[in-house]
Amino acid sequence: MFHSDQAEARFGDKDADYIILFVYLDELDQQMNNHVCRAAWLRPELSEEHGSLSLNGDEWLGEIEIDWSSMYQELRTEWKQRRGTKEVWLRKLSEVFPEMEKLMQQAKSHLHAYESSSLSQSALQGNLASLEPLARELDERAGSSEIAPFECKDCDNAFQGLRGRFYNTFVGFALWVKEERNWDNKLWLLRYGTRDYENDRERFLYELSKV
Repeated sequence: MFHSDQAEARFGDKDADYIILFVYLDELDQQMNNHVCRAAWLRPELSEEHGSLSLNGDEWLGEIEIDWSSMYQELRTEWKQRRGTKEVWLRKLSEVFPEMEKLMQQAKSHLHAYESSSLSQSALQGNLASLEPLARELDERAGSSEIAPFECKDCDNAFQGLRGRFYNTFVGFALWVKEERNWDNKLWLLRYGTRDYENDRERFLYELSKV
């Protein structure tokens, strides 16, 4: 099985030169990429040329190198403690997402006013600077320590991407950002941030509809 159509088209029926396998106990481990161990096999005739592919593992089973994770149990305990329920996770979204939408709409409105010459550069800077602390607070709430349940992981991944796009739109205008920062760069972050937010928003809403 190939991880993509492109990989299948490129490699087809060619025998593998290198195989790496990650072993997880359950869906939580897989979601958090917390493997019990990983194992690798390298075609023996390539071992000298590609020695850098070694895992520097703990033991060998024939030609298979095995690397046990020394942090596995500690991380598993932490992730289990931080895992939230679907209801709690959805409640957080219902509280944070509408506020993100309102701030982004304000940012778009200010940008439109600036580009239509009805808002000065200094006024745009001031307006966005006043919104940045609110955006930062929302960003922190959106990234709370609770982990989404496994059945919501795709939606959560989409939301975290949206979250990153959201705050990056405002951060260039923060009062703590040096004044000499290039205005064109700030404006670029605002223009493309508001545009790309819409693309990420569509993906998020699509994933949310499946939860």
